[in-house]
Order: sequence, then C-alpha cells, then structure tokens
Amino acid sequence: MKAREGVPRSLVVLVVDGEPCVRNTVACILEYAGYRALVADSAAEALRVAEERREPVDLLLTDVLLDGLSGTALAEKINRLHPETRVLFMAGLPDNPDVRERIIGKGRAFLPKPFRAPVLLEAIQATLGATQTRSAAGV
Repeated sequence: MKAREGVPRSLVVLVVDGEPCVRNTVACILEYAGYRALVADSAAEALRVAEERREPVDLLLTDVLLDGLSGTALAEKINRLHPETRVLFMAGLPDNPDVRERIIGKGRAFLPKPFRAPVLLEAIQATLGATQTRSAAGV
C-alpha cells in the first residue's frame, strides 16, 4: 500500500469498533495514509474522547452495532458536540434490518466489512469530499 500524498495531518478520524483487530488495523492504515487516528472500543469511550477534544473530529468511522449505544445514536451525540464531524458507518452484516433501515435506506455513508485498505481510504475521501462540496454549495 502506497502512502497518500497531500492528506493533511490535521484530519482526525475517530475509529469506533468493538473488535481490537479491526480498530487497530484501521488506525494503522489511516496513520500510514496521513490521517490522525483516534480509537475507541465502545460508544461510551468514543463520547469521552470527543468530549475531551477541543479541536473537532473530522470523521467518525463507527460500526453500526456497538455495545450499549448504536452507531447511529453515537453519531447523533458526537454531532451535538462537534457539528462539523462527518460520519461513515461500517458493518459486517449489511443485511441486518438495522443496517438496511437506519443506514443504507437513509442514504448514509456506509462501508461493508470486510474491506481492503484502498476501499477504506476511498470511502473516507468520498465522505469528507461529498460533505465539503455540499458545504461549499451552501447546502
């Protein structure tokens, strides 16, 4: 995998997944690509991380199915703290009714697991780029 050039180090991605292998692998890919990765193993930890940050989290990359709080509920809470935070949901069970209704059915950014590093990075760029384009257009 080739490191991406031109990705500002200031872009921060908060990775939330209950599986250590997934979140640590994703964090390594992100760091290698030039992003700053923060990791959390639960919604509660992700909220704590977001609350402690003065600077915004640019992107929340969260599993849909988390212990305690769903990924969608977590996204709503983080967006209250950092309204500019973009969200990319991921799940290993895209046929799960929750995923179909709350994520795919509503047109939210979604990345099915498992995924390869280039697909992850493209999804992140698309999520950040799509919202930046909408913001520039005044939407």
